[in-house]
Amino acid sequence: MLVLSEPTEKSPLITLDGDVLNISGRSYMSNAVDYYRGILYKIADLSQDRLSVIVELEYFNTSSSKCLLEIFKTVARKAENGMNANVVWKCTSKNPEMLETGEDYRDLITNIPFEIVKED
Repeated sequence: MLVLSEPTEKSPLITLDGDVLNISGRSYMSNAVDYYRGILYKIADLSQDRLSVIVELEYFNTSSSKCLLEIFKTVARKAENGMNANVVWKCTSKNPEMLETGEDYRDLITNIPFEIVKED
């Protein structure tokens, strides 16, 4: 497992384990664009045949939201070039805002499977 970003109080844990990119925790740093730029480059440079992006965030701010959308768009572009890709958005039933946000992303990213998993 490759740790792309260690978690802090304001930033998520991001790992790449084989063909699975995991983003978990909280993401509300003030420099989200700078923070996620390196992650986007790593995704764009991947040469593997498959990638699953699993997102399990408790909270994120607006700038992080835009960066997540860029991650999804980057993965979707990779899929257009032959990569087998999907997104799994995990949220709890106790956080309806995260469910709504996942549904919004799913409506925007239509060329790859985008699954929403509600956990209790």
